[in-house]
Amino acid sequence: MLGYPVQCWLDEPDFWQTHVHPDDRGWVMEYCLNASRDKRKYSFEYRMIAADGRTVWLQDIVTVETDEQGPAILRGIMVDITERKQAEAALRESEARFRSLFEEVPIAYQSLDMEGRYLDVNKGLCTLLGYAPDELLGQPFSNFWPPDMRECFPAGLDSFKRNGGATKHLRLRKKDGKEVVVILEGRVQRDSRGNFLRTHCILTDITEQKLIEEDLRRSEIFISSVLENLPNMIFVKDAKDLRFMRLNKAGEELLGYRHHELFGKNDYDFFPKEEADFFTAKDREVLRSGCLLDIPEEPIQTKGNGLRFLHTKKIPICSADGTPQYLLGISEDITDRKQAEEALRKSEEQLRKVLEEREQLSQDLHDNIIQTIYAIGMSLEECRYLFQEDHQEADKKLEHAVACLNRVISDVRIYIVWDKHEEISGQQFCAKLAELAVTMESAQGIHFSLDLAVEAAQRLTPQGAFHILHIVQEAMSNSLRHSKSRSGLVSLQMEGGRVRLEIRDDGVGFNLEEAAGLGHGLQNMTARALKLGAHLQIVSKPGSGVQILVELPLEDPHASASS
Repeated sequence: MLGYPVQCWLDEPDFWQTHVHPDDRGWVMEYCLNASRDKRKYSFEYRMIAADGRTVWLQDIVTVETDEQGPAILRGIMVDITERKQAEAALRESEARFRSLFEEVPIAYQSLDMEGRYLDVNKGLCTLLGYAPDELLGQPFSNFWPPDMRECFPAGLDSFKRNGGATKHLRLRKKDGKEVVVILEGRVQRDSRGNFLRTHCILTDITEQKLIEEDLRRSEIFISSVLENLPNMIFVKDAKDLRFMRLNKAGEELLGYRHHELFGKNDYDFFPKEEADFFTAKDREVLRSGCLLDIPEEPIQTKGNGLRFLHTKKIPICSADGTPQYLLGISEDITDRKQAEEALRKSEEQLRKVLEEREQLSQDLHDNIIQTIYAIGMSLEECRYLFQEDHQEADKKLEHAVACLNRVISDVRIYIVWDKHEEISGQQFCAKLAELAVTMESAQGIHFSLDLAVEAAQRLTPQGAFHILHIVQEAMSNSLRHSKSRSGLVSLQMEGGRVRLEIRDDGVGFNLEEAAGLGHGLQNMTARALKLGAHLQIVSKPGSGVQILVELPLEDPHASASS
């Protein structure tokens, strides 16, 4: 065991003492003397130096034999325990390393007993909760739960012990009162018989992650709310198969499909092949180019709204490396605008034809009627002299003049645009006012703006429409001849159960007292208003333009009106 010859032990009285390890020799000799003096059996462990210089750990079991004088012989058994000591040293070193790791690792660790009280904690847990170790050890884990969660602790602990472990999201209360959110991952340690010993748990602080997730959730809710409440259709497709990933509320109302009906499907599942081919081709073009594509007008056959026309913009949504992941589309329904533009175009075409007809009328009046009247006048002038010389010839010329006048009267009737017996609708009434405004502007450059409520025009009787038209015509004519204005306004609105007409210009104006009794224009307008039972008011002074107001009470549709 030590490598020394037996004779050395027998011949040298101090051999054993001199070969005890120097660090152990003092206490070993003292221990042996005390034990021998007390005449008791003893066992102890110490180190000796072997013949080859090794340090050997020994367990020495010594029996003391005595006689009348006291201890006489020490009988001992030496057992080599070097390997055990080395194993114990290695274990202590390992435990020290583990403890150091346990304390310094930036992970919160805790161990609980059968009742859920702290058995062990590391520095990471103390840092997480803000307590010192002695403030935690022996305390129930539930003391560090928020009050509203503590009643759940017993059932949770029972489930944990029964299942042998668990992974849970928990809220914990720190020493400063703030809460942290953690993921607890733990297992149960049992003895060889399966009895509970303790829990081992690691807690990961995910408070910041939760805050980020909550911010992200709020951001997603905000963005979703914005998208859902936009008046235009918003849709998203995946870049690979062009399948719908998202459709907002405006898109659902336009197309007639709910979001869940479109999700995961493509254009061919809902639209005619020709339309689907067009949509798909444009989508692929956007994804290839990586640029915004503006489609000013595209038809689409919807489920509940029939054929509609869209102004669509499409753009790819790419990943960090520039690869298209999604396709975003924004579509504005321009059907109503397109129809309004078409109606305006037709109205402008009709107005153009009216102006052409009026120009033709002017030419006809000059070339035909005026020349005819001039010729009739020449003929009548000649008759004055023929009555004295040739009555028969004079009669013939008079008959001819009368025939010519009858033809002129017939022609004039044909050229009259507004016949007082003509019944017109509200829209026709507004159109005639528009024609009149255009005529005034084309004649002398006065621009009259129109603010006409179709509802007000439709409430007029044929008689009312006739007189209102002529009041407007007379007012515009006066502005044309006297006001030197450049612009004016004609407004027809419903106010308080009455039809209110307003005509005004920005001309030189006039003194009402000085104008009283001059000309027939103002008198004619007043007379027409009286026939309708309306109130007419003229407001003007020099340098301030003219304003004419007519308030017409609505007539009982069952009452008869006199013209």
